[in-house]
Amino acid sequence: VILLALPYIFPLLTSPIAEKLGYKPVMLVALACYAAGFAVLASSDAIGAIIGGTALVAAGAGGFKPIATATIAHVTALRHRSLGFTIYYTGINIGGFVGPFIVAKLTDSLAAGFVVAGAIMVAALVLTLFLYRSPQPPQNVSVGQALAKLGAIFEDMRLVVLLLVFSGFWFLYSMNFSFLALYLDRFVELPSWFEPSLQQSYNPLIVMLLAIPIGALATKKDPRVMMTIGVLLYVIGFSILGFVQHVNAFFVGLFVATVGEILAYPAFLTYIAGIAPKDRVAVYQSYGFLPLFIGFFFGPIVSGPFYDELAVQQGRPELFWAIPISVGVLALAGFLATAQPREG
Repeated sequence: VILLALPYIFPLLTSPIAEKLGYKPVMLVALACYAAGFAVLASSDAIGAIIGGTALVAAGAGGFKPIATATIAHVTALRHRSLGFTIYYTGINIGGFVGPFIVAKLTDSLAAGFVVAGAIMVAALVLTLFLYRSPQPPQNVSVGQALAKLGAIFEDMRLVVLLLVFSGFWFLYSMNFSFLALYLDRFVELPSWFEPSLQQSYNPLIVMLLAIPIGALATKKDPRVMMTIGVLLYVIGFSILGFVQHVNAFFVGLFVATVGEILAYPAFLTYIAGIAPKDRVAVYQSYGFLPLFIGFFFGPIVSGPFYDELAVQQGRPELFWAIPISVGVLALAGFLATAQPREG
């Protein structure tokens, strides 16, 4: 749970610092943390090394992601911004799909896998050093003044409400990484070629294939509409795979849910960029990761006892799935009730 959620709390610190120091220095430090974290994890299996390496990887992710999304917000025109975020999201999922297969083919141990991952981060650092250009100059403010911008969130209640509502989407989404594989292994009869853990690759594969075509079609649509449709599809998808214990229901349900994800998340990033003041784009994008932290942290913690009691003890997995799906329904209702028109 901690590893899943931790990368999404670091942006609250790294983004204001990036406004002060510039995007490129923070991006380079983030990639260096990534590489160092994997090196530490590869060096030892002691608990201290695991904690330290994990913290470094989380810091790297927390520094890289908000700078990447803020850069897209700066360099894309409003009419192309949703497609820009979709391409970014596709890139993430290419890594999520290809990475495990590369590591499995090239390595025979977990430590060697971390070495490969660290080497990739070093290559990314070198490319960033020579090819990346900050989309705006550093601001002439102190670090304290930069960090003080974090309080700006409370001046924009649209953003506060949106973050809280969208947390419900990520609460449901977190089931992908916590209970979906357990559910498949215990309650769904799978074909011999499909291991429960492969569901982690099925989702990125769909994003790789469909995100850009769908994003191109949706780029001119209001991001509020795309977010709402996306959350609706995600709820429908998980209702199919959770309430029907059959492998075909899993494939259909996760496909529908992933299409919803493709619509919802890039649209969310587009909406955040649209309401952000020009001098606070990185800060607003950093808050865009707060719903992921809330959903990924509380989703498994809250759902765990229900899975054990309802699914494992009572053998009624559909009752368990009704709980995170209900949270998704509440998020959908929140979007319908509170979304405001974007600016610009």
